[in-house]
Amino acid sequence: WVALGDAVMWLCGMERILYGQMDEPEFIEQVLDVVQEWELKRIKLLLSAGIDVLVHMAWYESTDFWTPRNFRKMLRPRLMERIDLAHAHKAKFRYIITRSWKPYRRDLVEMGIDCLTGVDPVQDNLDLAEVKGELDGKICLMGGVNSAVMFSQWSGDQIRRATRRAMEIMAPGGGFILYPVDAIFDNQPWDKVQLFIQEWKSLTGIS
Repeated sequence: WVALGDAVMWLCGMERILYGQMDEPEFIEQVLDVVQEWELKRIKLLLSAGIDVLVHMAWYESTDFWTPRNFRKMLRPRLMERIDLAHAHKAKFRYIITRSWKPYRRDLVEMGIDCLTGVDPVQDNLDLAEVKGELDGKICLMGGVNSAVMFSQWSGDQIRRATRRAMEIMAPGGGFILYPVDAIFDNQPWDKVQLFIQEWKSLTGIS
C-alpha cells in the first residue's frame, strides 16, 4: 500500500492542503515532492520483492479535495511515475478511490491504471451501466455494491437484488471484480455477508 494525496492530507491537515492549492501551490508541490521521494523508495523495495500488484490509496485524491486541474498538474505526473515503475517490474497498479472520481475517468485510462477499486453505486451515486459503458475493456472495475449501507441496513432481498444487479450489469465481458466498497467490517452481521456470497455463487454457478 502506498499513498500520495492521502499522505499530504495526513501530514499537513485537510484545510492547509485545500487552501494551499490556491494560496501557496509551490508549498503543496514541495510537500508532494517529499512524499514522492519517500514513497518511491518504498515502492522500489516492494517491487524488488516481486509483488504482483501495487496498491495505491487515493481516498483523498478525489474531486472532493482536488480540482481536476490541480489533479492533472500536481498528482497525475507523480502517479505516472509510480505506474510506469510498477509496469516496468511487471506489476499491476490498483487505484483505490471510492467517490467523486468521474471527472478523472479519462485520466485513469490514459495513465494506464490497471484496476479501479471503489465503484460504489451508493456512496458515490454511480450509474453502474454508465461506468461499464465508459470504462469497459479499459480498466478492471472492482466494486459494484456498497458495504456499510448494504450489510448494516438492508434486508436479505435488497442484498440479493443489489448483488444480482451488479453482476448483471458489470460482469458481462469480464474485467469486473465483485467487491463490497469499502470493505467488510467486523461489526457487520455475518449472516448478511454470507447471503451476499451465496447470491454471488448462485449467479456464477460456483458450488
